Amino acid sequence: MFEPTKNPDDRDALLAHLAAQVRAARPPADLQATVDEAVAARLAKAPGWRRVRRPGLLWAAVLAAAAVAFLLVATPGREAIVFADVIDAFGRIESVRAEGWFRGEDGARVPCRLWARDSGDVRMEYGPEAAATTVVAGGGRHLVILPDGRRLVRQDGPRWRPGFDQALRTIFATYDDPETWHGHWESARADLGDVERFTYRGRASLGHHAGFLRHILDVDKATRLPLRAEVHELRDGRWWPLSELRYADYNVPPAAELFVAGPGPGGEVMTADDEAAQWFALGVGPASLHVPAVLVPQGGLEVEWLDPDVPEYEGMGSGASVVAYGGVETSTFVRMPLGTVVQSLSRMPTLPGEAARQPVSVRVRAKAALPWEVRTRGVLARLGVAAQETTVTETATRLVFMHDGRTVAPSTEQFPRQSVRAGQDGYHFEFARQPLSFIVERVLGNSRHDGALAGPYVVEFAAGERARADVFETLVDAEFSNPTSRWEDGLKHLQQEFGVHWRVETMQRESRQIVLR
Repeated sequence: MFEPTKNPDDRDALLAHLAAQVRAARPPADLQATVDEAVAARLAKAPGWRRVRRPGLLWAAVLAAAAVAFLLVATPGREAIVFADVIDAFGRIESVRAEGWFRGEDGARVPCRLWARDSGDVRMEYGPEAAATTVVAGGGRHLVILPDGRRLVRQDGPRWRPGFDQALRTIFATYDDPETWHGHWESARADLGDVERFTYRGRASLGHHAGFLRHILDVDKATRLPLRAEVHELRDGRWWPLSELRYADYNVPPAAELFVAGPGPGGEVMTADDEAAQWFALGVGPASLHVPAVLVPQGGLEVEWLDPDVPEYEGMGSGASVVAYGGVETSTFVRMPLGTVVQSLSRMPTLPGEAARQPVSVRVRAKAALPWEVRTRGVLARLGVAAQETTVTETATRLVFMHDGRTVAPSTEQFPRQSVRAGQDGYHFEFARQPLSFIVERVLGNSRHDGALAGPYVVEFAAGERARADVFETLVDAEFSNPTSRWEDGLKHLQQEFGVHWRVETMQRESRQIVLR
């Protein structure tokens, strides 16, 4: 995504970007006038607004609205976005098989075989066939079968499972003109006869600089389905090949027993030591079809301190991002409170205090299954801060969400996006192709917590009397405002629009928390 400023040159570049999306040489005058008026109005209000994600979102929302109008009036007979048909074709498949290799922790190539279904279930076998490790991920759990036959299980809990097309969209959200590919840093297309090759390097997840991964995707011209994918990672000025996968057997149903993992007991529940040892297996999921592995941090953990005043982070204020592939998480924080950094790395609440308030700019690459003490060690040691885990018994609120059984209109958007803006007149939400459950949680997280939510709370999604719980996995579109900022008022729109309702319960629970000193 472009990240514009108030500079008129940026405005002109963005107008050209929008025009290129519909294959127009120049933006129409009415589009430019519309954008100028909208931007001027928004910027006049901007000082009173807090940009929840990053500055570019204000411009992106204005220009996206203008682009929609432009597309409606200016696109009849024009050629459609080219890569969208690849994503749509991939999103319609029911199953796929892939074979290839990925770079292991020791740098050697590890052979792998994958099977996936559109339900989000994935099976991966990696290593020599005679001594392979098998992972079956899906249905809220990971089952790992080791070469010696030992079976380990981790219950992941209910979570949204992205389909094939969603996984592909996160990597290739590209447009026809290579100079205006969405979110690109470097991009190219090549005609290889019956095959079309897309090469893409995206922007970093945070800041104004290139990302660390380069993707090469070969697509069958006739079916528009991927045939082969390569991934490379930039490290120390060199591109390292990470993986190569070849796709086959589209819509050939895999044997059901592949996802049951054969006869035998359900398996042992993983201990903390098991999780640390099986960090790669626990990273297997739908995204493994595209990025099965990345370079592993030396010793399992790497900490890089960032200068927030360099041009790459100019104008962005503060921000954070977490990117996870192949069992490795890359967490980037710019001018974020230490308490927020520790909470993100540990996945536990961090109590407020003087030590927790100090701003930190750092990037942490770590095996995701490492204990929190290890994941936070490098950051805390540099700052001379100690962390202690404590367990308290507290009263919490349980919000149980249900559905009234009405038909939920699916998304009509082509690419997923989200935007939350907060100001003196409340919150404004925009969502496209997002799970209904995700929207519920975003509304709760961006509201004033009072009444029942004055303290800690947990969220659950239940079936209800006339609907299944998986209705909350439906990808939907929504745009609305919450002028009062109260959580109940924010949820009322979802009640009216989608049939969401809830009940409030009180519960006692033990909570693990971290104190920084």
